[in-house]
Amino acid sequence: MEFNIRVLKFIIKKTDFLYFLILVIIYLSIFGIETEKFNKQIADKISQTNSNLDLKFKKIKLTLDLLNFKINAKTIGAKILYQKKNLDLEYIKTQISL
Repeated sequence: MEFNIRVLKFIIKKTDFLYFLILVIIYLSIFGIETEKFNKQIADKISQTNSNLDLKFKKIKLTLDLLNFKINAKTIGAKILYQKKNLDLEYIKTQISL
């Protein structure tokens, strides 16, 4: 009897984790997350490619695309400065392969 209870508790813990993982994947696929953590890294990488180009944006929204195994990244409130000329954009969108 003791063995069966331990096995049952183990199975319940594993299924709880699986349900949690499924809920996180569904949430990331539908709503995604908004973050400011990658702003500086992206702007620095673009500046390395072209020193005349400067990119500023408020947030990045990341959503999961399970069908294509990609992450959709969309900047919000993007501003591009090219040779000190300002170009305001609503957003910039790209896909990152998993």
